[in-house]
Amino acid sequence: ARRVAWQFALAALLVLVLMFGGGAGAALAAQQTIPGETLYPVKLLSEDIRLGLTSSPRSEIDLLMEFVSTRVGEINRLAELQEVIPVSTTERLESHVELALQAAAGLGDDEIEAALTRIRTHLEAQTQTMAQVGGTAGETMAQVRAMFQAQIRILDEGIGEPQTFRNQVRAGRGGDGQPETSETPAPGQGQGAENTPGGSGDGGPGSQMTPDHTPGPSS
Repeated sequence: ARRVAWQFALAALLVLVLMFGGGAGAALAAQQTIPGETLYPVKLLSEDIRLGLTSSPRSEIDLLMEFVSTRVGEINRLAELQEVIPVSTTERLESHVELALQAAAGLGDDEIEAALTRIRTHLEAQTQTMAQVGGTAGETMAQVRAMFQAQIRILDEGIGEPQTFRNQVRAGRGGDGQPETSETPAPGQGQGAENTPGGSGDGGPGSQMTPDHTPGPSS
């Protein structure tokens, strides 16, 4: 099913390339585009296809780090041109990092430390390459650097404590590992209420389950 899905995606990519005119040349030209340019959607679709065809967590991590470099390059270029940096670009960048952490969390203890170190080194390098600019672009880039630094702290902790790192990643993916809420009934509620003085069992408010010794009419 996965293979069929990516075959459809590849077909869609080819249609886009042909629509935007130029076959393989257009596909190559798309790789140099930045957000807002005509062939940029072709660039993003080709990235999604490449990621979908990866065969191992290590390959997935390497490819995602390549995409991180690409997004940082686009952000720097937009800042140089004094263009607005789209929210979708920073969101996609953050998604690359999160997917890389998820892929690393699935590795065994013999591989995870090297993977986390590799991701950390890459994020640190990308943080250094981000231009120092002002205005709205400067605020956006400061947010991206803060995101990188937060992920680097998680990676630093995970390198020494792989299981702690896995738990953090799982919690971020939907609350796995969160403590369950207690369902213990409070006093006066639940199954014991009917036998509690002043409770609300079958006998009504204040009733107690005691035998009735009231004398009846004489025979």
